[in-house]
Amino acid sequence: MELSHATYQALLPHQIVSTTGEILASPAGATPDKIGLIDGSRQWTFKELDQLANQFAQALLEKFGEGHSERMGPVGIIGKNSAEYFIAHF
Repeated sequence: MELSHATYQALLPHQIVSTTGEILASPAGATPDKIGLIDGSRQWTFKELDQLANQFAQALLEKFGEGHSERMGPVGIIGKNSAEYFIAHF
């Protein structure tokens, strides 16, 4: 069964107002040099997180091609609880 975006939105208990990418882009634009993520001894600024998330998104586009997401729907990402897993979700 394929759900349209409108049907999917209607099934949610709340309204989606931002994508995860938009949530990260806001502090990346407002406070790019502030620390946005710490994982053990590693840390990244909001600007670095935004750049890494965009690189990951670009890699997905190169792998699956432009427009592929409209045909296949959402993409699930499985991984360990890590900085890389966090970045992949943006």
